[in-house]
Amino acid sequence: SGCWPKEVRLMRWADLNLAEGRWTKPLKNTKLPQVVLLPSQVVGFLSQLPQDGPYVFPGYMKDRPWSASAARQAWAAIRQQAGIEDAWLFDLGRRSATTAPQPTEPIAQEG
Repeated sequence: SGCWPKEVRLMRWADLNLAEGRWTKPLKNTKLPQVVLLPSQVVGFLSQLPQDGPYVFPGYMKDRPWSASAARQAWAAIRQQAGIEDAWLFDLGRRSATTAPQPTEPIAQEG
């Protein structure tokens, strides 16, 4: 998706439309909503998660998001198991942003 890990950690159910495969990220510096189209595999995964609180990835307390330290620990375990010690979560967003095709026309903003 080209999103930062923090954006994913803070993802809320209210911002998702799984039927349409869309995630409307909260407003940031641009003050315009940013819509991320979700691949069908991601929609399938998210559809299986319990919706017990406001966050898609809740922390220990259901009304709070997954902490940055818990995410780092989980990613370290995944990297170790997969044998990719030199891969970082930031690489996923950076790689997507630098290799994504550039539009030839302005992208329409929803809102």
